[in-house]
Amino acid sequence: PDTVKVAFINGFTVRVDLVGAYQILATDHGQWDLGARLNIRDRIFPAVELGLAEADQHDDYHDNLHYKTRAPYFRVGCDFNILHNKHDVYRAFGGFRYGFSAFDYDQTVAGSVEGTDAEGNPTTETVFSNYEGLHATYHWLEGVFGVEARIWRPVILGWDFRYRRHLTHKQAHEAEPWYIPGFGGQKNAGFSFNFNLSLGF
Repeated sequence: PDTVKVAFINGFTVRVDLVGAYQILATDHGQWDLGARLNIRDRIFPAVELGLAEADQHDDYHDNLHYKTRAPYFRVGCDFNILHNKHDVYRAFGGFRYGFSAFDYDQTVAGSVEGTDAEGNPTTETVFSNYEGLHATYHWLEGVFGVEARIWRPVILGWDFRYRRHLTHKQAHEAEPWYIPGFGGQKNAGFSFNFNLSLGF
């Protein structure tokens, strides 16, 4: 039996994802991702996460294809300490998140126009359509598994893997968004990796 006595509210942590910060500084898309978790008896950790994501991407093969967005997002959920010794400086946890983002985006879409040349032979011409101010909303769920360790006083380092899956969305019919703030690429499901720097109080 667990005989260690701790307060019902046993502190909280605030964290930043270093992977998203690197992406936004060094690549054409990424996010500033901040979070906070409440510690309930070293067992249950309600969590809220806020972020600001942006993308400004040109296609590697067709520079005319362009996508741009910048928008906030949020997630709420809970983590659960799954280690036998729940009061150690090391933790392993599993949990879930519900995520939401409403955003505007600009996108260039490639299409084709078929016709005939002067000799009557069929031809195909690529045309590009530019759309600005398109709007979309996305809802999704995330499954979370991670570990963390207190390395010095309030400083905690850790990582987590997440499996994300769309629940529902609305988007402009002209173009499907290439990048969804808080979720990532335009897939119904996928994995992500976070490396977290946290302060525990």
